[in-house]
Amino acid sequence: MDGRTRMILQGTLWGLAIGAFIIIILAMIFQSPDTQEEKFKIIDQYQGCDLVRYTDPWGAKYHYFLHCK
Repeated sequence: MDGRTRMILQGTLWGLAIGAFIIIILAMIFQSPDTQEEKFKIIDQYQGCDLVRYTDPWGAKYHYFLHCK
């Protein structure tokens, strides 16, 4: 394979990879609210308080706290 063909092939592959990455990012940003998990969910009770699980906006971590009335 000569240098010019190799350069065109690499450019095409990089373009496809970057395009796919952008599409995945946009799909994550504009995901419909129906498929997203709820942010706050009561998962248990502890001494009269609700144990609440909070999901950050990206759905990457769970945080827990007690909510007493």
